[in-house]
Amino acid sequence: MNKILLTSLCLLTTLPLTSVRANTEDASGGRDPHAHSNGFTLTSGPYSMPAPRQLVLADEHHFGSVIVDRLEYQPDNEFSEYELNAWYGTTWNRLLLSSEGEVEDGEFSSETDLLWQHALTAFWDTRLGIRLDQASEGENQQWLAAGISGLAPWWIESSAMLYLNDNGQLAFTLSGEHELLFTQRLLLNSQLELSGYGKDDQQQAQAAGLAQVRAGIRLRYDLSRHFGPYAGIDWKYSLGENADYLRQAGEPTDNAEFVVGLHFWF
Repeated sequence: MNKILLTSLCLLTTLPLTSVRANTEDASGGRDPHAHSNGFTLTSGPYSMPAPRQLVLADEHHFGSVIVDRLEYQPDNEFSEYELNAWYGTTWNRLLLSSEGEVEDGEFSSETDLLWQHALTAFWDTRLGIRLDQASEGENQQWLAAGISGLAPWWIESSAMLYLNDNGQLAFTLSGEHELLFTQRLLLNSQLELSGYGKDDQQQAQAAGLAQVRAGIRLRYDLSRHFGPYAGIDWKYSLGENADYLRQAGEPTDNAEFVVGLHFWF
């Protein structure tokens, strides 16, 4: 008796679905998108809007942001450094300004990229533009820039960039960054960057091959979603003839420094 009752209830629940399905199919057997709109559509009827379409999806809007990843100070050698990214555009195309700079003994040097960023896939973007270097020693340089950036497996924010200047010098950078969350506010940021050059340039103290390995870990506490102080260790190691250039200038080729700083964005 129970089995008969259960079967009857199942059949009754399918009747409304069957009738709705029949009413929403068009002559070709496909689903009619206007079956329940009483004949009204986005482009016709008393509720339609004139001229440009009114429905704008989220990825079509223009947004912008300024993110200061690192604004830090090294107490041991009174050395200051910053890294910031500013962008404006849509999900698919953005104008990106990326800059890193440092102040040491009152002298300022920086590397600034102005790039057009275009979405290649869901997790990767292509980049194309220029880079301007302001050097505390040597000459300022201008580069053409091209590369790719995105989110690699295990949530590693990755970037690979190639640069070419008017002297035919080729430079490259490979970087990866990961954030490990202990809580919603306390996190450990780790970074690794490799850089090098395509040929020797004694005037700019650049030697062919891998020039420098840089790594850092920073423990940050976000006081809010937009602001967080941090402390950590930053390590730089120069290689090959690039290290020789630093020795000749009286600069260290391998150093690890304690840093304190701020991360914020708006």
